[in-house]
Amino acid sequence: MARRIGLLTLPLHTNYGGILQAAALYRVLAKDLQHEVVFLERGQRKWPTSVVHRTLIGSLKRLPWLPVLRNQLAASVDGKSPALNVMPASVKRKLLKKADIALRDRRIETHQAFLKRFLPNRTGHLGSTQDLAAAAQRFGLDALVVGSDQVWRLDYFPSNAEEDYFFGYAPTADIRKISYSASFGHGTWTFPEHTARTRELIAQFHAVSVREASGVEICATVFDRHDAQHVLDPTLLVDPAFYEEIAGARSRPSKKTFLSYVLDEGPDRQGFTRDVRAALGSQYAYRSLTLDTGSKTIDIPEWIRAFMDADFVLTDSFHGMVFSIIFEKKFLAIVNRNRGADRFVSLLEQLDLRDRLVTDAQAPNITELVQQPIDYQRVKSKLKDLQTMSAAFLRKALD
Repeated sequence: MARRIGLLTLPLHTNYGGILQAAALYRVLAKDLQHEVVFLERGQRKWPTSVVHRTLIGSLKRLPWLPVLRNQLAASVDGKSPALNVMPASVKRKLLKKADIALRDRRIETHQAFLKRFLPNRTGHLGSTQDLAAAAQRFGLDALVVGSDQVWRLDYFPSNAEEDYFFGYAPTADIRKISYSASFGHGTWTFPEHTARTRELIAQFHAVSVREASGVEICATVFDRHDAQHVLDPTLLVDPAFYEEIAGARSRPSKKTFLSYVLDEGPDRQGFTRDVRAALGSQYAYRSLTLDTGSKTIDIPEWIRAFMDADFVLTDSFHGMVFSIIFEKKFLAIVNRNRGADRFVSLLEQLDLRDRLVTDAQAPNITELVQQPIDYQRVKSKLKDLQTMSAAFLRKALD
């Protein structure tokens, strides 16, 4: 039976992996499983802003060197750079906030063409719980799916949305409630003040699945859901041909390419990059995947193409790691504890690739790991079994 499904995930702002997992799950539900999907655009409530604010943001967005200004302001505010010291600290902090907003808005605008194409049926901005409830009624939804990414990590939610990602706005039993590959973001539940109410809401789900093995344990021990299943991130569920459809024009480098996609720069990250470059040697050209270059922000097709064209990838991004696997690249993943370490470990253990995860900046075996091949025939076999199981969960949950 075809259903009208409301798909809910974290707000799609500037997170490339977050946008792609939403597009992948939308594709699976709409094309592979033949349901009608409506993307629920939950976000922050929009407050009126002054003409001065809008004018300043608009001017900042047009600056070709906005990313440079933003980084200089951040370094100066943190006391890591003497630049802009003639400016009062309070002014720098206010300007940094405006620069962040302008850069975020510019990135959001960059992704609109992609969202229009691959998430075509959307509600429009929903700034409150009441908006979500009204949208569910307006679109006649008979099923709700929350996922994937860290949709059950409460500190990532828009304000006053603690119950929204557990479907607190849809009390009726007529609406089927499902989580697909939901992530708590941590290996333990860290929001005890919300435990009782969250347990009540998860009890109303018809089917529960999570992205990490630790999520299965949390569901069982904290929320009494002993039936939670461990499934794949949606980006791994679609055929790779989907990404060929998305990808931008192929580059034709004269050398093999070492791609560095590191979100959180620091001395240890720089050390990893230096060691990998040395291990690969001069036959590899180096490319750092930078999201903002001058006045241009790379779009989703360009981001995907960077991984497709790479020969070796170093990344601390979960989805950077995922797309290295999808395109069968040699890679090393740096565990990113601030953004959630369990998701790295969980997936790599499923695919028997745990040795590709590094945590120590002084790891003595970097050269050995860089040169060690990855048996992608074995990886694909394991991945196929996980894809079959994950797709079966969705089909059964929506029956």
